[in-house]
Amino acid sequence: HDYQNNFVNAEFLPDEITGTTFYKPGNNAREKNLSDFLKNRWKDKYDF
Repeated sequence: HDYQNNFVNAEFLPDEITGTTFYKPGNNAREKNLSDFLKNRWKDKYDF
């Protein structure tokens, strides 16, 4: 938590699943906010 916004763009997954999307936000207000947050943090790494 010593990084700006308590976030670091680091990869901890095995190579075989790197870049795999495990969560796709739904189409409602709360998940739209979460989607925007994740896009801001991960940029183009995942398809949110």
